[in-house]
Amino acid sequence: MGNGAKYYGNRDYTIKTFPDEFKGWALLQTNIKNNTPFVVTFSEPTTVLTVFSTRDGGSEGLPLADFSEAKGATISTSDGNVGNMLVYKKVCSGKVTFPPATSYFIIIESKP
Repeated sequence: MGNGAKYYGNRDYTIKTFPDEFKGWALLQTNIKNNTPFVVTFSEPTTVLTVFSTRDGGSEGLPLADFSEAKGATISTSDGNVGNMLVYKKVCSGKVTFPPATSYFIIIESKP
């Protein structure tokens, strides 16, 4: 996961700048305007980033429950209508249900 990664499954936008501290983490691609929540089960505490677009009201409902702003984490993309993405962070464990992905994607800490 890093510069050049395509972050939505149904769009061709790519990441232009990405914090070094998160390189190598796993990308969970979402589809813009998906109406179905999805579930991820974490077998151990894992840091999760939710990255929101500010385009077309994509920041509505931010942040997700118990996620806090990832201060200093700047992600920019090839989508010319979006400035820097909004990045939120949380340590998750067990079963986590993510709401329908209107305009966000998820980055998951990679464990050795």
